[in-house]
Amino acid sequence: MPRIVFFYPDVVGGVRTYVTNLATWFHENGIDYLIIAYGQGQGFSTIKKTDELSKAYSLHFSPYATEASKYRDLVAELGEDDILICNDSFELEAISFLQLKNRTVFILHGDLIHYHNTIIRFEGVIDHVFCVSKGLKEKYSKLFPSLPFSVAYTLIQNVHPVIRKSNSPLKLVFIGRFEIMKGADDLVKVIEAVNAKGIEVQWHVYTVKGGADNVLLGQLPAGVAIFFDTPHSQLMKNLGEMDILVFPSRSEGLGLVVLEAMKRGVAPVARNLPIGIPDMVEDKKTGFLINSYEEIVSTIELLHTDRALLDTIKQQANDYANTYFDPNNWANNFKHLVVGIRAKEKVFIVQKQQRLARLLPESIYMTCKFLLHKVKG
Repeated sequence: MPRIVFFYPDVVGGVRTYVTNLATWFHENGIDYLIIAYGQGQGFSTIKKTDELSKAYSLHFSPYATEASKYRDLVAELGEDDILICNDSFELEAISFLQLKNRTVFILHGDLIHYHNTIIRFEGVIDHVFCVSKGLKEKYSKLFPSLPFSVAYTLIQNVHPVIRKSNSPLKLVFIGRFEIMKGADDLVKVIEAVNAKGIEVQWHVYTVKGGADNVLLGQLPAGVAIFFDTPHSQLMKNLGEMDILVFPSRSEGLGLVVLEAMKRGVAPVARNLPIGIPDMVEDKKTGFLINSYEEIVSTIELLHTDRALLDTIKQQANDYANTYFDPNNWANNFKHLVVGIRAKEKVFIVQKQQRLARLLPESIYMTCKFLLHKVKG
């Protein structure tokens, strides 16, 4: 089997989880792979090198490097038979610029304009698109009928916890960037409304400092426990002690934290999105689907009153997550998809960077561009 080469921007996020979990399975099953995480400058790398991730390295570009030199550095370790798994537009730019003929997969992580525009630009070099949910596959296969699409879920290890019996007070948790896209504004309203009803709960918010809306954070009522930049292993341990995950996000590719919660016997109360959430949550069976913050409040009120229902949902969520999202099944599916990829005749983009002027160091190029503009003016 050819070597599988994963690329991803060297930042913490769902893309890293996707790549890390797959590479760990590849290591355990003797499949050859390489991970290349790239970034700008000499920042701290997010790659956690272990025995299971020994074939991984970070590549941090000089701020003075040209685009062409970045592209060449990115692919310097590649062989012509490697299968390339790309997660962002930069890797596809490099493939197109250097006219590489390797079989190329693009991982579609979300329903965002950035991903849509990336596929439009690089449709000619992408051989296959792997989607992290059924909804993404259904939508984008219609938008790009010339490309083959498949579902390839993120691998999450099965967990068989002793389901925590729901006692008072209920423990509720929000995990994600504290911003409007993730529904943080609705969460503030929910907490205020639940407090006004006198329902006794404990609120926990896990977020990252870099992506938080400080104005919204400042609106959280007193008594909410806020945690920043919690290591993933600790976060998952803490998640297993919760009763309910409140997930009011307005856009998702899958909604990874929902799956992580279900695997730990936590009931998700999630916004009824058309993409991602339907793969995991069946209303009142494996969680609860809501359309407004008022519905979140009424659901919390219901579960506060009916603890037997809550405990049943917890167990059913765990059973479904472990059965349908079994990591070995989906890892084998990923392997099968990769092996079956057919290479096409590539259509490369002629990019501006191929002009001699763009082979200058970025700082010199921008200075020349500024001076030329002044002369013309």
